[in-house]
Amino acid sequence: MSSNMPFEIIFISYDDDRQAFDRCYKTMPWKALPYGSLLAHILHKGFDIKDLPILIVFETNTGEILTKNGFKLINHLKMNAIEQWSRGQQISGTLPLIPPDECIWTTKMCDECEVIKPIVGLRYNCKI
Repeated sequence: MSSNMPFEIIFISYDDDRQAFDRCYKTMPWKALPYGSLLAHILHKGFDIKDLPILIVFETNTGEILTKNGFKLINHLKMNAIEQWSRGQQISGTLPLIPPDECIWTTKMCDECEVIKPIVGLRYNCKI
């Protein structure tokens, strides 16, 4: 990232192995915590991360959390999200609901049959 940017992106991997981390990270222009980092584990537990991908945005001077929902906000608001964060602003309001047939639950398995993963669409029989 350019040093004149008002923020910095740091990739934190939760890949199962080093090769998966390397494949993913080689496509990224930003910094990363080393694979298997203790700090990555501490952050994962501290932020109670359940689903991936996740993007947590912090205000650089104060450390204030601007959002824990950055991935969804960027998908919806595109550059408007980044512009607001670069000014240290939180984004208020709610995101529009995703149509059920566009939902992809990549990290969930159906509790009913314990076979379907990822689940696409509504999770009618799932207990979570």
